[in-house]
Amino acid sequence: METKRTSLWYQGKHALSLLLVLIMILTMLPAIPAVADDTPDDVYSGEFMAESQQADGESQDDPDERKASDNPVLTTSAGETGKDTQEEYDEEVTTCDAIEVKIENHAAGNLATEIEAYLDAMGCPDAYGCIFSLKVSGGELSKADQDYLRQTFWYKCDYLEDVDFSDTSLAYDEGIEMRPGLFESTSIIKIKLPDNLTAISDAAFSGSIFLAIVEIPESVTSIGAGAFLGCECLLAIDLPEMPYLLRSGAIS
Repeated sequence: METKRTSLWYQGKHALSLLLVLIMILTMLPAIPAVADDTPDDVYSGEFMAESQQADGESQDDPDERKASDNPVLTTSAGETGKDTQEEYDEEVTTCDAIEVKIENHAAGNLATEIEAYLDAMGCPDAYGCIFSLKVSGGELSKADQDYLRQTFWYKCDYLEDVDFSDTSLAYDEGIEMRPGLFESTSIIKIKLPDNLTAISDAAFSGSIFLAIVEIPESVTSIGAGAFLGCECLLAIDLPEMPYLLRSGAIS
């Protein structure tokens, strides 16, 4: 009997101990959030304000830098070309965007060098693709000049529209003024031929599908075969009043 009472006492004591432990745990639970985060709210708000001010300061310290980052043209165009300002870059682009080449006092055989020097003087080296107008005055366009035009220059000038040779002359070979096919398959829209020209060569403008206006001087006495073959946009040919000078197939 004594042993049974002792066992019950120990069991009750054990249960009481467990109850006390449970009460202590429940008592500590409300304090856990305070222990986990006892940092004052104003500390976080202060840190947030500091970070915000720092970000604002970075964007306001150098407005030019921020403007440059928002303007890819300024950072890539002006910067990569070595220009100090966007204005300098814009000025160069504007200058080289549409070039009128005017060669005065031309010396026979030097056309290639003269055009290259003209572009260099404009600050637009090798900008042949930007040439839309060519005017040559002075000495004759020799065989070397005409070969250069036919074999090289026309192919570089994709946007050449206006050609004026009225103040020069053509001298390709003995007894031949114009190289056959001199203006063949070009992008030219309007052309003035030399004032003293007497003959237009075979296939002179053949395949120049954009050609619209041709000014032919009264000195011309013959037009070669197929001279204007395939000139689909031809609107006006200022011909001398000599219809007999047209050879068969000159215009079709």
